[in-house]
Amino acid sequence: MRVLESQSATRVPELMPIRYLGDSDRFDCALSGFAQSCADQNERDFEALGAACRSGRSRAERL
Repeated sequence: MRVLESQSATRVPELMPIRYLGDSDRFDCALSGFAQSCADQNERDFEALGAACRSGRSRAERL
């Protein structure tokens, strides 16, 4: 355990994820794709809510 503690103490914690991910852009592309998918789904959900409110199937208040 002391060996791990001493090695961890000499490393910069902020750089650990960068070292783990390496030089590839695979993670960047995956994260970007995930964010785009979430944004697209959010837009579809918002439109569906608006349609439900306009048709009287649901009610919502503006904040």
